[in-house]
Amino acid sequence: MRTYLIKRILQGIPVLFALSLIIFFVINLAPGDPLAGMMDPHITSEDLARRREQLGLNESIIVRYFNWLKNALRGDFGRSMKVGRRPVAELLQERLPNSIILNVAAMLISWLLAVPIGIFSALKQYSLADHTITFFIFIGLSLPSFFFALLAIYIFSFKIPIFPIGGMRTPGAPFSILDILYHMALPAIAMGFLGIASMTRFTRSSMLEVVKQDYIRTARSKGLTEKVVIYKHALRNALIPIVTIFGLSIPGIFGGSIIIEQIFTWPGMGTLSVKAVFSRDYPVIMAVNMFYALITYLGNLIADVLYAVVDPRIRYD
Repeated sequence: MRTYLIKRILQGIPVLFALSLIIFFVINLAPGDPLAGMMDPHITSEDLARRREQLGLNESIIVRYFNWLKNALRGDFGRSMKVGRRPVAELLQERLPNSIILNVAAMLISWLLAVPIGIFSALKQYSLADHTITFFIFIGLSLPSFFFALLAIYIFSFKIPIFPIGGMRTPGAPFSILDILYHMALPAIAMGFLGIASMTRFTRSSMLEVVKQDYIRTARSKGLTEKVVIYKHALRNALIPIVTIFGLSIPGIFGGSIIIEQIFTWPGMGTLSVKAVFSRDYPVIMAVNMFYALITYLGNLIADVLYAVVDPRIRYD
């Protein structure tokens, strides 16, 4: 396993390098630059030229990329062109923990509910409960994340004022974990609900395929209880394809949180990336996109490692 992990990590280096090259060129090939929106009549063309030189925008795109790469390898992602010229690494350190706790909470809500519901639906195939669950699954798959988020705010913040509209903490209140959890509840539920729909459907399909296998019938014929048959024999094998979805859901949830964070004004990576895009803050856009690329790579790596954990027949040695 150790050799496999080292090999995968080494294989990921050229992949991340190629992604950084593509992302950098796509961002910089867009019309305009961070100074294009400065319409102040008091700013002369000489001032703009001087400002472009200070930001390194007068260099060729190749030179700018290798300058960025050289600094990024040292952990220096440059300074924001808009947010008070603050170091980008500092902005990421502020926003990343907020996004992590929100996404972990959403993932826990999704998985802790989806797997049991999916198993129950598979065991009660074609029953009223199964049809009811399938109905809500299709609703969850059909609703866009932003629509469900706005609907949740309308119901649970306006009609039934249980949760706050947005933010991460109560303004003026002292720091409190309970206050953060209170503000995080609605966005985490909004993100987790959409994950529940897809994961429940996938768990149901995987479980239905396993329970029809010959070894499950053999286990039942031996007189084993239904609980042992399902949770010891069927579930372990049904989890193998589900592990793939778990690894791929990590970047999916982080990417989907961009919209949710913006709607609930959650101070995370999502709101930072949206502001950076609208203000053409190239260093921040590069750092955020490279973070999502790294998360996608790690998600696939985690899925491969979990294969061996779930199925002892899989070995990477």
